[in-house]
Amino acid sequence: MKALLAALLAVSSAAQAEEQPKHEIPAYCAGSDNHKISVPVDPSQPGTQKFDFSFQWVERGGPDAPTIIYFPGGPGGSAIADWGNPLNDPRWESMGFPKSGVNVLFLDPRGVGCNDLDESVLPDDSLSTAAIVSDALAAVRSLGITRYFVYGISYGTMPATVFSYRAEHGEAKTGPIALLIGGVIGKASVGNPLLNSVGQSIRQWENFKQSLPPKAVEQLCLQEHHPGIRLAEG
Repeated sequence: MKALLAALLAVSSAAQAEEQPKHEIPAYCAGSDNHKISVPVDPSQPGTQKFDFSFQWVERGGPDAPTIIYFPGGPGGSAIADWGNPLNDPRWESMGFPKSGVNVLFLDPRGVGCNDLDESVLPDDSLSTAAIVSDALAAVRSLGITRYFVYGISYGTMPATVFSYRAEHGEAKTGPIALLIGGVIGKASVGNPLLNSVGQSIRQWENFKQSLPPKAVEQLCLQEHHPGIRLAEG
């Protein structure tokens, strides 16, 4: 009987193991623009277990150019991609990034994309905004970045804001030049009765623009459907 129970338990355990989703890291995570650094699973206890945090450093402006540090939305959004040549990639411009003159640091939060590691490495209680920011700060320190913008969209506005605060208060060599955050409102929402409040917000923005100086409106609306980032002249 004991032997039968042991066999049944073994079969059940094997079946459960097969049902567990496999964490497959995309092939582009091994690209030449991608880097890894060792960071603690629990940033509040840096001497404990660590894992390899992956990030992507796309250098398109040279060593003296400013950097855009990009936090994706979600939670669960991925930023790292197989860009190839960003100058010929429509996705690059669709994200609002200048075609030249800047470098970009793309961040996949822990548990996503190039950092989609098994729960045995990154348990659920290690997946927090504070931990995501700690990983990003470690990446910035490892690259020695001192001139940078912080850009977050949707959920990414949360880690972007926390990152900027912590960088300003000593966790990076310098604070950001500027913090840029974008929400989730789109023009397609106008007139949709299910999203009436969103449409109203857009109309309020249209009214507000009328009170702004023409030059300010021009800068804000360079690409109105995805304002993105533009470097100021001079």
